[in-house]
Amino acid sequence: MRNNNKILCFLKNRFRPLLYSLLLLLSSINCLAEQPISHPKISIIIDDLGNHPHLDSEIASLPGPIVCSVLPYRPFTKAVIKQAKQRQKPIILHIPMQAQSEVALGAGGLTTQLNKNHFTRILQRQLAAYPDIQGVSNHMGSKLTQNQEHMEWLMEELSKHDLFFVDSRTAINSLAEKTAKQYNIPSLHRDVFLDNIKNYQAVDKQFQALLNLAKKYGQAVAIGHPYPITVKYLQQAIPKLAEQGIELVPISELLSPIHNADLN
Repeated sequence: MRNNNKILCFLKNRFRPLLYSLLLLLSSINCLAEQPISHPKISIIIDDLGNHPHLDSEIASLPGPIVCSVLPYRPFTKAVIKQAKQRQKPIILHIPMQAQSEVALGAGGLTTQLNKNHFTRILQRQLAAYPDIQGVSNHMGSKLTQNQEHMEWLMEELSKHDLFFVDSRTAINSLAEKTAKQYNIPSLHRDVFLDNIKNYQAVDKQFQALLNLAKKYGQAVAIGHPYPITVKYLQQAIPKLAEQGIELVPISELLSPIHNADLN
């Protein structure tokens, strides 16, 4: 027993400096991890534009590089693209994709029932119709974005164009962003939906979540919609970002490096 105690005492004395150094290193790592990001950036996408000219116009008039995400073949799609282009807003095409609920998609919808030729022709016509877009995102799509084969067809076609892809993340098991990366398409995903609940307090809560993610990870992406409350909130919130040390940037600035923050 006495010999065992001597051995334990020897080991403690021998390795105490090493253990102390290890504890200091772990403490330093924790301190670094807690350091705030110096220049957090956010991007805000407003989906579903092209149906409501007054709200579409207000979205295009918001300060900063708000991303105007337009639905294909809607009555005012080309009008809002023109306004967004005049105001130097990023423009993306919000392609309707099949949802689990099987709701109607409207013109330009992509579904799992389509064979590859038909799927690709529908997609090609949309891309040709709107040459001012910089990227593509999915409108709905909780079913289609989980289908590996159809996501490969989508990304195969997008890879022929100088476009990026934004996964709206309408399904937690979406394969869209992963497949885009496999085809070397610049891509990222939505972190926060701003206005699933359409009142000021709910939008503010989601906006603060967006800012917190940006502070933690360096960047974050929000999706909103052309609702009066969303327009009103952003008109007030965007001018205050600079004093909070947050920068609103074109989404193209967030494409590299790709982040992996996740909020559902």
